[in-house]
Amino acid sequence: MATALKAVHVSDVPNLDQASEINAALALIKAPWSAQGVNDHDEGVESKCGFKWPKFVVTKDDCPVIFHDSFIATEEKGVYVEKRVTDITLLEFLSYGPQTELGKVGIPMFRKTKEGTIFEWKVEKDDSLCTLQDVFEKVDHSMGFNIELKFDDQFVYIEKQLRHVLQVVLQVVNKHAKDRPIMFSSFQPDVVLMIRKLQSTYPVYFLTNGGSEIYKDVRRNSLEEAIKVCMAGGLQGIVSEVRAILRDPNAVTRIKDSNLCLLTYGQLNNIPEKVYMQHLMDGDDEGEARKCRHKWPKLVLIGHRGNGMNMLQSSDIRMRAIKENSILSFNTAAQFPIDFVELDVQVTKDDCPVIFHDNFIVTHDKGVFIEKRVTDLKLPEFLSYGPQKHLGEMGMPLFRKMKDGRIFEWKVEKDAPLCTLQEAFENLEHSLGFNMELKFDDHIVYTERQLKHVLQVILQVVNDYAKGRPIFFSTFQPDAALLIRKMQSSYPVYFLTEGGYHQVHVDARKNSLEAAVKVCLAGGLQGIVSEVSAILGNEEAVTRIQGNNLRLLTYGQLNNMVKAVCLQLQMGVDGVIVDLVQEITDAVCD
Repeated sequence: MATALKAVHVSDVPNLDQASEINAALALIKAPWSAQGVNDHDEGVESKCGFKWPKFVVTKDDCPVIFHDSFIATEEKGVYVEKRVTDITLLEFLSYGPQTELGKVGIPMFRKTKEGTIFEWKVEKDDSLCTLQDVFEKVDHSMGFNIELKFDDQFVYIEKQLRHVLQVVLQVVNKHAKDRPIMFSSFQPDVVLMIRKLQSTYPVYFLTNGGSEIYKDVRRNSLEEAIKVCMAGGLQGIVSEVRAILRDPNAVTRIKDSNLCLLTYGQLNNIPEKVYMQHLMDGDDEGEARKCRHKWPKLVLIGHRGNGMNMLQSSDIRMRAIKENSILSFNTAAQFPIDFVELDVQVTKDDCPVIFHDNFIVTHDKGVFIEKRVTDLKLPEFLSYGPQKHLGEMGMPLFRKMKDGRIFEWKVEKDAPLCTLQEAFENLEHSLGFNMELKFDDHIVYTERQLKHVLQVILQVVNDYAKGRPIFFSTFQPDAALLIRKMQSSYPVYFLTEGGYHQVHVDARKNSLEAAVKVCLAGGLQGIVSEVSAILGNEEAVTRIQGNNLRLLTYGQLNNMVKAVCLQLQMGVDGVIVDLVQEITDAVCD
């Protein structure tokens, strides 16, 4: 079986301070190719840098040249002039920039960015443009080539056009490759399918940004679609934008289970920690579990929304097993050796704390989706969604709206009614701790009076029903964290942060681990709950946080991978919030 996530593509010109670190990280990962053909590339080639990544197009007179952009540009008498590379001859193409004759410079070159900004193409070490044949003849023979087949996204190509271009390329490859390791890749689905049919000597990979942009051709819009393309055409693997993989680590398993290799590209691959995180995503989890047992001090284990969050769009049935934030989910998690369950607390319009994650609750009526803010509902209306407490009775159908606007019916294998915070206290084993996340909308600016009212309502229920249960509060809202710390001293308060990993917020206190530490120290908070990606590979951050006498917990999808949890054990992280409760507890507990 092919192994997923075998290599990453780093920038052609990485920061020199990072180059050795990136190479060291890459040396840990086996490269998914072989000069012997597509069937034995499992064995791989041990190499620090693996392949060069030449991006080529074919000129008007049928010569494959190495150039990334669809247009080549210059400036004439103060006017920006651009020409499509495929519309010019080889002679004209080579007339741009430095010439092969020493000291001679041709037509000045400029580059237009996607945003429309134009820059003169100035680099410290310039060189002349080249052809695919030049690269074969002048680059060390042991260096493999990932030949990216470039086609314009704005064009609709007919089969005859694609075939002609690919035959021109293959003629050069067949003549000059000899036994050089080679693989082909392209963002154009019809191209990868066709070049796989035209030859069987070299592996073919489908390039995808994994859904970060939406195209008319749906085959380009997700990793799931990329898998389908590969399976339909007998391709050997996928090259994904790295953010799509870091957002959805479970995709690595899906790709591996399809017997496909996985490579990544993107700016994050120039950060050594992100390269190492990808290395953690692949490997023998059972072996890692054996290493974890009996070796490290106690790690606090917290079940995310009970037995795990629901990812309704996921092909992983474990993420759709039990309704999140339900009594059933909390009690299922409690069957395993965990310390806490994490539950999301909001307060309804009539001042009842309820357990629900999203700001809005969504239903469907007469063909129209209707969404209402949870805090604008009274308790009876909130509880009227989904399964009801009377056996077999169903309320209003429940849907979920994703951040990208997609809406899914909230279908899980084991459904359960929505519940209140009081019901959670009354129906869960008393020894099970609660990590109560205080939910507030990032798009609302709250007054102190509003925050205080919500927190007082929650604290009233806690004071009435906690009865010695282990509890700590957490929230992404810094003012809420500071305020609840002032309002009570019985329970620890943790500040939740993405650590600057996902997005930049208007409130600077939410944008980094350093800012989170300042919030905690200013307000006498007890710890930080960070997105795990901000912590992995960043041992200095762990040292700084714990050096300030703060505890550190993490959350995020990488916490569903045994390797990542074991690494955090070694780093000294105090606890992890996980979705795959059974798998992770099996790995780290006796």
